[in-house]
Amino acid sequence: MDLIQKKMNQPKNVLLHKRSLINDMLLRAYDTLKIQHDNKYTAKLFPLFYDDINNVRYIVYTFSECLALLPRLKYNNLIIKIGNGIMLRIYLDRKYQNIISSHLTYEDFKSSNNIDFDILVKLGIYFVDLLSQFPHKIFNRVLPILREQESFYTKIPYELVMLKQNKI
Repeated sequence: MDLIQKKMNQPKNVLLHKRSLINDMLLRAYDTLKIQHDNKYTAKLFPLFYDDINNVRYIVYTFSECLALLPRLKYNNLIIKIGNGIMLRIYLDRKYQNIISSHLTYEDFKSSNNIDFDILVKLGIYFVDLLSQFPHKIFNRVLPILREQESFYTKIPYELVMLKQNKI
């Protein structure tokens, strides 16, 4: 089982063997994640689990969630769902590796590590932004046109838009 776990953490095994534009972009996003991890940028953002998020599976998970939920969810709900999904996978990985007790629930794990809503949102934003940056820009955040009765100063509602439909 450990051999399978090690194989699943390697980018070449998670992504398809067939070369395509989307695989190249996801690998470049993973390279960006590794660089930010090596420069301790992720340690500043997420000090409790920065080693855990240095994994290509979370980039593939973010991409697939964005692709599946883009037509149905707004940006804010999407980043909350992605942040919570990544944190749940971190919890399950730690539980599988016996780093935490098998009797500890997910909610207890979050409360014992002081993981609140803001951290989940930051985690979701971080991974969505990885797929919205220049070298591997798959998605684009756009600000929708505001109606006259809406105030620009309340909350800025972003929408996530797939850049080119034929990348896949």
